[in-house]
Amino acid sequence: MLKESVTFVCVLKSGKEYNQDHVKRLMDMVNSHYSFPYKFLVLSDLEVACCENVQLQHNWKGWWSKLELFLHDFGKTIYFDLDIDIVKSIDWMSDIDPDDSIHGYRCPIYPRLLNSSVMIWKNAKHNILEGYSPKVNKFWKVWPHRYGDQSWIQRKMFNRLQFLPSEHIERYGREKSKDSTSIVVYGGKIRPWNK
Repeated sequence: MLKESVTFVCVLKSGKEYNQDHVKRLMDMVNSHYSFPYKFLVLSDLEVACCENVQLQHNWKGWWSKLELFLHDFGKTIYFDLDIDIVKSIDWMSDIDPDDSIHGYRCPIYPRLLNSSVMIWKNAKHNILEGYSPKVNKFWKVWPHRYGDQSWIQRKMFNRLQFLPSEHIERYGREKSKDSTSIVVYGGKIRPWNK
C-alpha cells in the first residue's frame, strides 16, 4: 500500500547553540530511519545549505520561533527538535493520521502536558498564533505560558491534542531504555553530542 508523502521539518534560529550541522545531522537520521516518500524542510533566518529553506517571518526569541510552523500548509508534517536522537525505524509515524489534531510527545515529568520536541499534524493551524506576541514572553513563568511554546500550543489545541505512542519515544536518562524506542528526547542542558 502506498504511504502518504510527509514533510519533515525543523527550526533553526540564529544566535543560539544550534547551527547547520545540527540540521544536517537530523536530516541524515531521518534518511536512515524512514522508508517512505518525504520532503525535508528547515524554517530558519539563515541560509541552510543541506535542504530546502523556508524563511522565518518574525524575529521571535528561542523556542517561540517554533510557532511559525503552524503558518504553513506542508500537508502531513512531522516536526523534530534539533537535539533529538533517532535510533531505529520511525516508519510507525506513517500510520498516524492526525486529521485535525496535533499528536505530540507526552511530557514524562508532567504527564498531562505536551513536550513539543516531536509533533505530527496536517495543514496550517493559524489559530495557534492568534493572540501571540513577544509580550507573552514576559509572563512565561505564569501559567499558561510557564513551559513556553509547548504550553501555548497545548492551550490553543486543548481538545485537539493527542499523545504519540509512549513505547516509541523516551526521555534520555529518565526512562529505562525500551526495545521499541526509536526516538530519544533530551532535556535541560544535556545534548546528544555532549552526553
